[in-house]
Amino acid sequence: MCGIGFGRPVLASNPFLSLIGMSTGEMYPSFLLTTKGIWLGLTPELAAKQLGSSVFGFQKLTYEGTETPAPHNSSQWTTPKGYFRVSNINPTDTTSYDILMDTGVDLAMVKSPLGNLDSEIKAGSMIAIEVPVEPSTVKVCYSFGITGSESVQLGQGAESFVFTTDAEPGVIPPKYLVPRGAGNFVNTGFHLLNSYQLYFDAQVGQVGYAAYPA
Repeated sequence: MCGIGFGRPVLASNPFLSLIGMSTGEMYPSFLLTTKGIWLGLTPELAAKQLGSSVFGFQKLTYEGTETPAPHNSSQWTTPKGYFRVSNINPTDTTSYDILMDTGVDLAMVKSPLGNLDSEIKAGSMIAIEVPVEPSTVKVCYSFGITGSESVQLGQGAESFVFTTDAEPGVIPPKYLVPRGAGNFVNTGFHLLNSYQLYFDAQVGQVGYAAYPA
């Protein structure tokens, strides 16, 4: 795994934050993920200039490690928080969910306290996902429509129940939304990167999102 491992304090490190110099402060402990490439060691100011003029919105994270103070390049931070809404169930809900952008998954998964999503979400339901950031003028949100449901093979093992979506290739929404029972967790898959750059800053414990410059 090259990712940060949000919400998984047992993961002591990851390759992106383990470069020589990051632990000592000689290199800024950060990474920037985009569809154009990956950059390591950028300050927030440099990250905003990497693809042109980008305006990032940031969300502060909580340190989950045991070392005090946190190491310069610690990977032990909480998962970013956000909202998961279904048009015919909870269209204005502000219940907090962990929102994970997963570079290794090409679908979306959700654990929700809303009940049995298998029967509650219908064809025609609209799904909305939002990650609140500062400044509030930066919006990190997207929505997609549900077109139906089916059983598909998602790897080895038994078929899984999934919702199909109206997504097209190259856009944020995934082809499938997979309900995974109760909880407060959304895995967006890697599709979020189609419209938003993702910047992680271990120096101050924050994650940033920015739309791609026009």
